Amino acid sequence: MKNLISFVLTVGMLGGLAIGGDTPCVSPEIVGSHDIGGLQFGSFEVSLDGTTAFVFTLLGGIDVFDVSDPSDPVSVGFIYPQVDGPYVFTTGHLVQDTTVYIAVDGFGFQGIWAGDFRDLSSVVTHGTIRVGENGKLKVEGDRLYTRYGGLGGLDFFGFRIFDVGDPGAMSLVSETMTSGMLFDYEVAGTMLYAADGDSGFEIWDVKDAANPRLMGVYNDPGFQAREIVIVGTTAYVSSGQGVYVFDVVDPMSPALVGSFVIPNPSADGAGVGNSLSVEGDVVYVMNGLSEMLVIDARNLSSMGLMGSLLFEDTPADFMVDGGIGYFANGTLSEGFLVADLSIPCNTCLADLTGDGVLDFFDISAFLTALAAGDPVADFTGDGSFDFFDISVFLGDFSFGCL
Repeated sequence: MKNLISFVLTVGMLGGLAIGGDTPCVSPEIVGSHDIGGLQFGSFEVSLDGTTAFVFTLLGGIDVFDVSDPSDPVSVGFIYPQVDGPYVFTTGHLVQDTTVYIAVDGFGFQGIWAGDFRDLSSVVTHGTIRVGENGKLKVEGDRLYTRYGGLGGLDFFGFRIFDVGDPGAMSLVSETMTSGMLFDYEVAGTMLYAADGDSGFEIWDVKDAANPRLMGVYNDPGFQAREIVIVGTTAYVSSGQGVYVFDVVDPMSPALVGSFVIPNPSADGAGVGNSLSVEGDVVYVMNGLSEMLVIDARNLSSMGLMGSLLFEDTPADFMVDGGIGYFANGTLSEGFLVADLSIPCNTCLADLTGDGVLDFFDISAFLTALAAGDPVADFTGDGSFDFFDISVFLGDFSFGCL
């Protein structure tokens, strides 16, 4: 014990160990929730337009919520695609200005439905196009992009491009099969960035919508591209085991510039539950289980974990806006969750004197409590007083107070 005390005193005089660096700490918490309506069969996708959130369910269309107060989401209406029955499965949605596009995979209709939702009590159909199963809808200008597949959404073959300059007369422009299973994609300008499963991260030139061209590919053994977010010339791609960051200035040669290894990923690295969102210098990703990780990405070559949030179920989809997270909460009845992702942790745990300053007096207080077996020195919470408590204390001391 005497040697350990000498070690702590030495470290304290030197200013502490650089454990955790200056990575900030957040302690996210769920602040609001709401049941989904319609034929409840789970919520699977969420989008936001200002203070209005859209959450789609497999059998029930889209629930619309006012989220001006994140702690109290208010149901304001419902959008159901007006297509032939008898059963309608919705597999994706997109809101663009006053038009909503819904991908439908029903027994009576397979394709895209477009409608005007300004009056939620009387949604008006713009048009439909029968074209098989679709999902993951994106709009860029007058083009609508979808991911297409088969087998009830278990396989994702590639992407389709539609002309929706007139939503009442939608037309299919092209259908492109990717080399792998297309889990996700993003469109920016004339480029389509694809998370293509075991085939890796692909970049397609879609300037000529009728003839998309594969430009560049990144792949590596064990890399399974699942979800993707594009911010300027940077691509963030989640995999079963972590988050990869690419510079895509040269679409022919995406360059890996950073990565973060998920500390507790799902055992099989499954793609379900690897949802991804990016806001500013913060990356949010599901670990393949029911935990969302908050990652500091200010330094892409050395990203660090800032905090995490556990869920009862694994959210199928989420997005972050203004430090607030909006979650489609899978198959649970509370299908829409809202979380505050900006709450700072208590990062002054080593302030044992309670004066808001970390100094020699805190080290002295810790050593006194440690020698006396005082629970205040049990920083690991295991009931023992040993080097592990000293290690955690030093980490908290080094981290400082935010």
